[in-house]
Amino acid sequence: MKKYPIHVAFPFRNVVCGVLAIGAIQAPRLLAQGEEPEVFELSPFTVDAGSEDGYRATQTLSGTRLKSDLKDVGSSLTIFTEEIMNDLAANSIEDLLNYAPNTDVFVNELTDTQGFGNDFLNQDVKYVTRGGATTIVGQNFFQTGIPNDRFNTERLTFTRGPNAVLFGLGNPSGAFVSSTKQAGDKTTTSIVTQIDDRGSFRINFDHNQVLVEDRLAIRYSGLHDASNHYLPDAEGLSKRHFVTLRFKPFEKTVLRANYEQGTIDKPAVRPWPIFDGYGPWIKEGRPTRATPTTPRVAGMVNDGARDIISTAFSPGGTQIPTQSLLNQARSETPSLATGFFPSGNKLSSIDEDIFPIFHTTFAGLAARLHDYNTKSFFIEQQITDRMFVELAYNTVENDYRSFNGMRGGDAMLHFDVNEQLPDGSPNPNVGLPYVQARPTLIDGDNEREDMRAMVSYDLDFTQRDGWAQHLGRHQMAVFFEDGNEQSWSSNNVHRNITPTFPNVPQSRITHGWNQLSYRFYFEPETGKLSTAAGRQILEAPVIYAGDPIPEAHPSGITPGFVAQQGPSVRDVEVKTEALAVQSFFLNRRLVVTNGFREDTQTSWAGVPGDFTDLRDADLNNVNPRTLNPRELFAGEPDKQIKRGGSTASQGVVFHATPFMSLSYNTSNNLSITANTYDLYGNLLPNTQGDGEDFSVKFDILDRKMYLDFTYYTNSTVDKLDDIRETPAGSFLQVRDIWNTLFNETGDVKFQSPPYATIGSVWRDRASTTAKGWEFSMTAKPVKGWNVQLNGSKRGNSTTTERGVVTRQYMNEYLPIIKANSTWMNYVSEDGQGRLVSEIVAELEETLRNFDRIKDLPADVFAPNWTANLITSYRFNKESRFKGFSIGGSMNMRGKTINGFGVDSNGDVLPDKPFYAPGYEIFGTWFGYDRKILNDKVKWKFQVNVINLFDNYTVHPLRSIDTQDGNNTPSVALYTLREPRTVRITNTFSF
Repeated sequence: MKKYPIHVAFPFRNVVCGVLAIGAIQAPRLLAQGEEPEVFELSPFTVDAGSEDGYRATQTLSGTRLKSDLKDVGSSLTIFTEEIMNDLAANSIEDLLNYAPNTDVFVNELTDTQGFGNDFLNQDVKYVTRGGATTIVGQNFFQTGIPNDRFNTERLTFTRGPNAVLFGLGNPSGAFVSSTKQAGDKTTTSIVTQIDDRGSFRINFDHNQVLVEDRLAIRYSGLHDASNHYLPDAEGLSKRHFVTLRFKPFEKTVLRANYEQGTIDKPAVRPWPIFDGYGPWIKEGRPTRATPTTPRVAGMVNDGARDIISTAFSPGGTQIPTQSLLNQARSETPSLATGFFPSGNKLSSIDEDIFPIFHTTFAGLAARLHDYNTKSFFIEQQITDRMFVELAYNTVENDYRSFNGMRGGDAMLHFDVNEQLPDGSPNPNVGLPYVQARPTLIDGDNEREDMRAMVSYDLDFTQRDGWAQHLGRHQMAVFFEDGNEQSWSSNNVHRNITPTFPNVPQSRITHGWNQLSYRFYFEPETGKLSTAAGRQILEAPVIYAGDPIPEAHPSGITPGFVAQQGPSVRDVEVKTEALAVQSFFLNRRLVVTNGFREDTQTSWAGVPGDFTDLRDADLNNVNPRTLNPRELFAGEPDKQIKRGGSTASQGVVFHATPFMSLSYNTSNNLSITANTYDLYGNLLPNTQGDGEDFSVKFDILDRKMYLDFTYYTNSTVDKLDDIRETPAGSFLQVRDIWNTLFNETGDVKFQSPPYATIGSVWRDRASTTAKGWEFSMTAKPVKGWNVQLNGSKRGNSTTTERGVVTRQYMNEYLPIIKANSTWMNYVSEDGQGRLVSEIVAELEETLRNFDRIKDLPADVFAPNWTANLITSYRFNKESRFKGFSIGGSMNMRGKTINGFGVDSNGDVLPDKPFYAPGYEIFGTWFGYDRKILNDKVKWKFQVNVINLFDNYTVHPLRSIDTQDGNNTPSVALYTLREPRTVRITNTFSF
């Protein structure tokens, strides 16, 4: 079996000690020259309050972790200033994503062949950039896992590409970093209210109180946000509180403390229409079935699910007794021709005469829920005129639940074609459309604790006499971080927890016959479409092993979530040592940045298969909160995985003229793979990212316009690739073979690697490269006029080495299985009664198809070019329009690959891509501000119109080949975008 290399760290401590020694030696030597030291009163760990001018920011911490002028940073980053966020009426990262260069909100991925959209359920934010997707969002350079919101945010910085100095362990595509509000030196209050035409209401109260002038201040920011998504029924509610304190007990000492607490109920919206589960039935004239024994006719199929069906939350139709509807008929789902189809054999329902497009039915039945608190403390100490120290501590406690009331694949609109119920009584809902949901609930907690120590030193030779002055000036930062994260989760299924079956195994609450599902009937003509009542499913208890079962409901059906799938637990320690140096030469015309970092991660992790012995008599699994992986796996070295590596950043900026600069930057990072294995049972290698930027920058028109042109290369090596279910077919079927051989032969080897593993989650790896151009312009041509324009041209990304291990595995083991005629004739344990030989044939076909698609680019759903514009004008005080402001925005995107042609055998043709057309979306706003109440209160009124022309709200997502011999595409799936929305903001400041 192949073994993967583990990175070996370089002797970092020697470098760090050397740098600190230089600082300690040089400081007294420099002062001994009799020179007057330059006094640095402002902290190098925070940007200056006046570093923003309109849309332009001039300073950042995201280059070296120290305050740097933006013009001296070679890495690619975008800063959203307070004025940009005000003009866009932006409340979070999601409101800003589409305005960042080369960035788009995540919509889908090639491997989601079934339309599950689980990333929308499991990630608070995900976006695509530079050939990949990332979810990394940090706060004050700590990762929190709490959704970002502007109520406690001062600025947002988006870095593109890997940046070892910021996050050595991270995603090579980039990261968002927010800076929280700080207590200031002036007593102020602001109240911001916001409403929109969907009925949303948001209020943010922010008060800063100076308690002791120049010494002590405290600030509180509170949020109540009742938001309504543009998809009906998707309602969110956030109640959050943030308190920050700033204390300066001594002239050179600053203490800061933050505390945040809140609850967040955020819709997990999959932005596409409901699926078509009725097409052939409509085509056949909408036939019905007279009795449960009447033969089914064309256009209808058998409902083979044994689920217990409840209509308790149905918006339309008539409630029927909760019962199994096994072998009832339903309308037939359209069947696409065999072959490669990235739509997963699903079609969007876009016929308004059948069902309203924007009523997706699952929008109100999926949510991410946080009940959290965070604490952070910072001590900043000036040691000498040139040396500063920061000590920081951060904790997060997050009780998290992810409610999947209707799984993405369940959102299939069928019609009830039965004239009778199973007992022969009349069916009051015959002819009505419905969806049927199998709810799940991820119950999980997360706790983080991070500590950071940073020392900065400014080593300046430029004031020395003689040759030494040519050694330049060097701003150095050494920092150490120590973090620990503990997480527990259990993906729980919905069951009747008081089974009516008398015998084992059906009497167990975990048995599939006790699956409790919900049917929602609709009456489109009367507007009875809401599934919002289904949120009551969340009120059902979660039952773990040994928990008491509630008293049975009088009906005999008692809803509950049970831990059938088993728990996952992780305990992770990360230790970091890093050095960043920014050096200035030639009177600051040449700026060189170097960063070096070592990260070591030690993890203890358990997957469901590790805890089967802890199940109770119902085969229900244990509560993950009772598990301590360090203690459980203390005697198992294989369960303690220690991995790490070294990363580095190098950059150079040359200010060739007063108005033009050239820069180069290269960096890498890595993502630790701690508990993900390949088919052989080997731990997969760490994912590594590499980035390279070449830029030319202009600062022209008397510093009124800043231009940046960048050519980038972004590479990811050994990226984790989930190829169990692919557009080419399912490799996951091989587990059915090994399970069958175990059951037939009793040989336990078939239940361990390299054969089937209970509860295993195996993946493979791939390497990708993306290249392209980015540009940005920020300008203030005249007083009051701000402009930000940016865009990108993406080159064709490449993918190599996808599925190397999986292909090797299949080529090794399929011939072994085929050579054993006894094995080939076994009836499999796949639930469909197929022979092992049939599964082998499907795996061979999947392997052939996979060889055709293994080099498909990873960023299939990313536009080939982007352009964004934000601009505003504020009339001056002498104008007759004093107090008024106007502005506009634009998002333009080029065409996007969204499918591929197939040949006569149904095999994919990578050189025959299909495209979704480009689009452009415009927004506008106008505002008015003035002082009221005897000039004591500043009032600002602003109206924003999003998607002004209400365009491109239904846009192609995936296309398929019609197989007419000409590779003609047909749109299979659509995505839904926000329609025209009016947002009104009132701000009162005093």
